[in-house]
Amino acid sequence: MKRNRNLCELFAATVIWVLIIGMLAPIVATSLMNPSASLAAAPNQPTNLAPADGTTDVSLTPTLEASAFSDGDGNTHYASQWQITTTPGDYGSPVFDSGLDKSSLTSITVPAGALSENTTYYWHVRYQDSYGNWSSYSAETSFTTATSGAPD
Repeated sequence: MKRNRNLCELFAATVIWVLIIGMLAPIVATSLMNPSASLAAAPNQPTNLAPADGTTDVSLTPTLEASAFSDGDGNTHYASQWQITTTPGDYGSPVFDSGLDKSSLTSITVPAGALSENTTYYWHVRYQDSYGNWSSYSAETSFTTATSGAPD
């Protein structure tokens, strides 16, 4: 009887250790593959530069510009994410989302067809460093697109 109890206790202890190791394994693996990632700070929050907040008569394919990349750890600028919406503060269904963009780091030209005439848009951008850390999004600013012509 005592032997069965010891086997049950050993089995229970083994199961507990397997569960703990299973939960810790992804954390340990991530740390081993990129040990600096958990130590690196996020990049500084970018600032929207152009179009200036509240600008009107903006083209339907504007170039959005943001401040230079800055990171206190000295990490490099890896990617940016640009988003535009028609509802202030709501980017759940943006009219434009660049996704992870490794080429348009501090400026991007909005593609034709994304924006409509005489509409106010709100935008922000965030930066990713070479360790995968994202900055906070820039403070939201707005612009209003131009009307192409008067009605006949």
